[in-house]
Amino acid sequence: MSSAICEECGERFYPLKTKQADMIRRCAKGKWTELGIRCPRCHEYTMINPSAVVAGKDGTVVSKPQYRCPVSACDGFVDYIESRKKEDPFWGCGECGSIWYEKENLFKEIESIIKKFPYRKKCYRKSKGEWLPTALDKIPDDYEERVLDEPDDDSDEYVRG
Repeated sequence: MSSAICEECGERFYPLKTKQADMIRRCAKGKWTELGIRCPRCHEYTMINPSAVVAGKDGTVVSKPQYRCPVSACDGFVDYIESRKKEDPFWGCGECGSIWYEKENLFKEIESIIKKFPYRKKCYRKSKGEWLPTALDKIPDDYEERVLDEPDDDSDEYVRG
C-alpha cells in the first residue's frame, strides 16, 4: 500500500490503522476516487484516492471534504462519490463507512442528529430547503471531542438510505 500527503500538515503518511487500510481496500474495489481519512500524524482529516494508494501510487487528492457525518459518534466527512462503473452515485463517510444513495435520506439523518445533539447544527446550514455544509472554520474547536463522547450508533447497516 502506498502513501499520500496530508492536506492539513503537508506530511507524507501511510495508512497505519488496520481498520483504515481495510476501508481503503474496500473503497478501491468499488472504484472510489476520493475518501476522507484521519492523518496519523496531525489527526486532521485529509482526502486520498484509495485506488491509487492500493495500486502503489501517490494517493494525494487536492479536493476538500463536504458534510460532517451525521452518524452518532462519527466525526468523519461525507463526500459525494461518482463511480466509474455504471453504479449509482452516493454519499459516503470514509470514517464509519456509512452510505446514502438518496440525498433526502442524508438530510433526514442530518436533521435527526441535530435533534439529538443540538451543537451539531453548527456543522450545517439550510438554504432553499437543503442542508449545506458549514465552512470548517465555523465548526467549534471541541467538535471532535464532543462527537466522540456520543453513544455509538446502534445500526449494523452501512447503507443508511
